[in-house]
Amino acid sequence: HQPPSHLLLLGTSALVPSKDAHALSIAVNEWVLGGILIVLALWWRSLGSAVPVVLAATVAALTSIPLHHQAGQYQLLLLLLVLLAFWADQEDRCTWAGVLLGVACAISLRPVLFAVLWIAQRRTRNLITAGAVFGVLQVLGLILSGTAGASAYWTTHFPNMLMGEFTGGMVKMDMPSNHAIASLLGPTGAWISAAILLGG
Repeated sequence: HQPPSHLLLLGTSALVPSKDAHALSIAVNEWVLGGILIVLALWWRSLGSAVPVVLAATVAALTSIPLHHQAGQYQLLLLLLVLLAFWADQEDRCTWAGVLLGVACAISLRPVLFAVLWIAQRRTRNLITAGAVFGVLQVLGLILSGTAGASAYWTTHFPNMLMGEFTGGMVKMDMPSNHAIASLLGPTGAWISAAILLGG
């Protein structure tokens, strides 16, 4: 579910000494989580004094955070990008909304599922912008993956993934052990849905 363009993000790890990389990834995850809470607090501001309680419940429901810290996953970043994309859409900042979702999809294909809502809402400008950003990042990703690597992904791995094959086995897309955005959103789907509904 990670297209060749995700190597652009992973490539930044080469700038950090290996002995410091894990500690830095934990710190970045915490900063990103803070950003998520700020976005949700602003989105849920209509709840008034109940906001701290709802935020605390949201953090408590993110049971996969320790696992993401241990495994160096970046799903919290995807969640932040998706939340910001929908917030930008709500504020009629279509270009920013598309850019944010396009970047998220370039890191992992899972956020593409959120584009379905935009298709239903006929957010044409959002979708065109997201597609353009995604396309540009795929071209840049060729620098790291090479033509052969990108071709193998899109012609072999991607079709197999659509059929449910993952890491050589058959793994359901929503399986908790699959460290994708689906596993992060699973226990907090109600909270995220509430954020979108209340924010809208």
